[in-house]
Order: sequence, then C-alpha cells, then structure tokens
Amino acid sequence: MSLKEMIEFWKKGVDEAQQGRHSEAIKSFLDMPEPGARIYFNIANMYVCLGNIEEAEKSLNVCVKKDPNLAIGYFQRGCLHIVNKKYREAICDFDLAIKNLRGNLLIDYKQLGLIYKLYTAEVLYNKAYCLWQINERSESKRLLNEALASAAECSESRHRVVSTALDQIKRGEDFLPYRLPKTAQVFVPPRSKTDVVNNIDFLGKAKVVSSVVDQDDFTGFVGAQKNKESRSPSPAVRKDLPPHSSITRSKSSEPPPKPNPPTTRKYSPPSAKDAKMRPPKPSMAPPSFRHPSRSPNLSPSSEHSPTNSRSPSPYGASAMTIKVHYTTTRAIRVASSISYQKLVHLICRKFDKSDNSITLWYKCSDTGDRIQLTDEKTLVSACKVLEDGNRLTLWAYDATDTPA
Repeated sequence: MSLKEMIEFWKKGVDEAQQGRHSEAIKSFLDMPEPGARIYFNIANMYVCLGNIEEAEKSLNVCVKKDPNLAIGYFQRGCLHIVNKKYREAICDFDLAIKNLRGNLLIDYKQLGLIYKLYTAEVLYNKAYCLWQINERSESKRLLNEALASAAECSESRHRVVSTALDQIKRGEDFLPYRLPKTAQVFVPPRSKTDVVNNIDFLGKAKVVSSVVDQDDFTGFVGAQKNKESRSPSPAVRKDLPPHSSITRSKSSEPPPKPNPPTTRKYSPPSAKDAKMRPPKPSMAPPSFRHPSRSPNLSPSSEHSPTNSRSPSPYGASAMTIKVHYTTTRAIRVASSISYQKLVHLICRKFDKSDNSITLWYKCSDTGDRIQLTDEKTLVSACKVLEDGNRLTLWAYDATDTPA
C-alpha cells in the first residue's frame, strides 16, 4: 500500500471518529497495513467510547509495545486499569508515564497530531488516587502535594482538581481520578501529508476574456483535436470545435495526387572553369578591418556569400561573438565594426561595472602572451585572431589589477 493510501485510510478513520461512528473508524484504522503506535492509540480510544474496555486495553498493549516512549499510552492504560480496579497495575503504568516525561512539566503532542498536553501533575494525581484506594494514605497525600506544586508552575485551570482533592481528603471524603477529555481521542495525520493527498487546483478554471468570434466561450486546447481529426475520417465540418477552429474537408471523389518521385543527382567534380566562376571565400575578419587592397567596389551581396551556412544574426553576417572571462564568463554579440570605446562600455555594463573600471586583454596567437586593448589599433590586432565562427575571447581585470 502506498503512502497516499495509508494517509487516506488514516484521515477516513479520523473523520469517522469525529462524527461518532466509532466502529467504522476502528475498521478504517485496521485496514492500514502495519498500523503504528498512534493508530493503536486511536483504536483503543474508539473501544473506550464503545465501552469495550478489554479490547481497548489490548490495543494499548500493542501501542506501548510499538513505541515504548509514548507516555500518554501508559497514562491511558493506567486509566483503564483504574476502571477495572487494577490499582497496582495502574501505579506501574503511571510510573512508566512519569519516566517517559523525563523530568519535564508536560509533553505537548500537537506536533504528533494529538491536541493534548500531558502534565506531570495529572500523572501524579492519578497515582495518588490509586495509592489512596489501596490504603497507602500518607504516600497518597505526599503525591497530591507534589502534584499541587507541579500544577502551580503550569497555571492550568483544569488542575484545580488537585487542590479540591486535598480538601476532600481533609473532610474524610474520596476523590475521583483524572481522565482524558474527548478532545484528546485520536491522533490526526499531518496536514502537510493530507494536503498532498487532496487534489488542489492551483491554476483554477480558465475563461474567455476577449474573442474575435461572437459567443465564443471555448477555453481548451484544440491543437490535439486538429491532429486527431487529420488522422481519422470525419464529416465535412467538426461540430465539437469552436467556430474559429472548425476544420472543413471537401468530399471529392478524385484520388489524391501522387507524390513526385525523388530526384537523384550524380556527383561530378568541379572543373577549372567552375572554380574561376565561384566567388572567393569571405575573410574571417570584419569588413572594416580587412586588407585595404580589397576592391572597394564589391557589392553588399558579395560580402554576404550564400556559402556561409551559419544562422542569420541580428547584425547580419558582419557580426562577431565576444566571450569575456571576468568574475564569471559571459558572451555578447556585437557588430564587427564596433569601436573600442563602445565595446568597453558594453562589457562594463554586462558585468554591472562603471566605464573604464576594468581593462581588456586578448591572447596573442603567436606567443601566447596577453596583450591589453587600449585603442582602435589594438582592437584591430585582436580581431585578427578570431576563432571559428567569428568568436573573440577576452579577459577582463579590474583597472588596479594586472593579469597573472
């Protein structure tokens, strides 16, 4: 059984217990595979509500066996022993409850799902009651005074029974034991898990705000419907689609046109004449930095040769990518004709730095040394070492630092 199913059974049993359907709650709790100590505590309290003290005691035996540190399990079993007048067994359970309180004034079980705080004063009070019933009156009075001192530190209104019991003893009257209230019947599952079990619609339902089609309230996605309709035979007009997305098909008896057969082309090596006719390969350097001996009468169409298979960029073919290593590595796409000052400005803004607060360096392809960019001339030299794909790698340093 999955965790989701276990939480569902747990929540179902809690709901039935809160509605007073104790037998159904027991069945829901027992449907869980390998119930834990808290579930057996719930089952015991359901049997108590049904008046079946014997089955409740058996469930609490399993409860404290699965979790020997559950103080409230010992306390509740001790209360059942009082009902059966097994006072010595009850005293042993109250001693175990005090032991698992570990010297604390109380244990708050809210984090475990039980809205109840078990106080040391309540355990001492019930133990004093059992001692009073077996005629150990002096020890009973001592425990009542100890319970009164512990209750004074907590300031709980329900602990007035301790002082009332002392008054009853002075008058020679018996006093009643303390029992768990009905609000402390069951452990409930954590809300963090029940929220996962319940289906939550975070987005809500879409609605049409504005449409070019009159009386259009369709909010679904028609792409899948169109795809399905194109694969399966359908009537001339789809009526289940909105007016603006209906698909029409002609009922023509003519067969569909045959596809053209694939053409085959044989490879032939280029001739010398073709080589002369072919335009020269464009230089990797930007147009503004090319050799001056190039003919200035070249048209723009010849600059952007169709042999360049790279995808078009916002700057056209005369663009380059500059990768800058600084505190992080970032890349920018700039025009090849960019000036030195504008390049520095863009890089400083890329790293949220003020202008002229960093210096730029590039690596010489011959010596491997890093050379600083200082003006247009050094930028032209840097562009001569462009990598494949018109990429230029730069290193940035603070103006007060020098490269290592």
